[in-house]
Amino acid sequence: MVVACPIANDDDKRDFQDDIDRIAEWCIGMGLQFNKKSVSVTFSPRRCPQPRTYVLNGDVLPQEDVIKHLGVLFSNDLSWKPQVESVEKRAKRLLYYIGRFFRLAPIDVRVLLYKQLVLPVIEYASAVWDPWQIGLSNRLEALQRLAARVVTQDWRRDACVTGMVAGLGWAPLEVRRREGRLECLYKILNHLTILSPEDFCTPATYLSRSDHHRKLRVPFSPTDRHMYSFFPRTVREWNDLDAPCIDLDCLPQFTMALISMREENTCERHGPF
Repeated sequence: MVVACPIANDDDKRDFQDDIDRIAEWCIGMGLQFNKKSVSVTFSPRRCPQPRTYVLNGDVLPQEDVIKHLGVLFSNDLSWKPQVESVEKRAKRLLYYIGRFFRLAPIDVRVLLYKQLVLPVIEYASAVWDPWQIGLSNRLEALQRLAARVVTQDWRRDACVTGMVAGLGWAPLEVRRREGRLECLYKILNHLTILSPEDFCTPATYLSRSDHHRKLRVPFSPTDRHMYSFFPRTVREWNDLDAPCIDLDCLPQFTMALISMREENTCERHGPF
């Protein structure tokens, strides 16, 4: 359970404590108990007022800098670094397992293990936490480059890892995350999710000669964290798509159109593949 409340003044703090008290009373009436180890409170962003102490059933709630919700780590400064580090740790553990116990297996088996075990960990809920900082993005790309070495069992220092990735037919993870976000927005706009597009997307008020008819208004972003969050970032990319792509009737066709727009992998030493 997650309880979120904007805190702007002391009245908001009291209201938030009242919400916690009502939840506690409801749980007592239903015969439920909270796991104290999993209950905490966090504050974001930095402009929020000085946090106060909140109490649940007489126990002071600890204040955490990072909390996990539905498998995704959220930090109080809205940075995705903890999430990337968690994904990196789990993916490397799986890759080392594949490399150790399936070293003599056919390459197709190792490819299948990567796609079924490692890739879902790397891309889980990535539409939400897709990092925009180059450093974090490169750390994720390094996982796929490591996976290419594990799959091909090529550990030569002078080997071209970009060529390995291209030879396996793998697109950069950054490209896959972009496609995933666009697919998610496509489903929202076409009423394929529980989210209503009217609540999150507004048609653009101005269309240039090069714009398609489903152009959306880009939300105003006062900070980089908001500008690179899901809706502002994906709406800009949606507006850059061609009209034939956004007019496709079904999601598989839209996905194939995005795949057809992928660029070739390029190596600094060996050029495009």
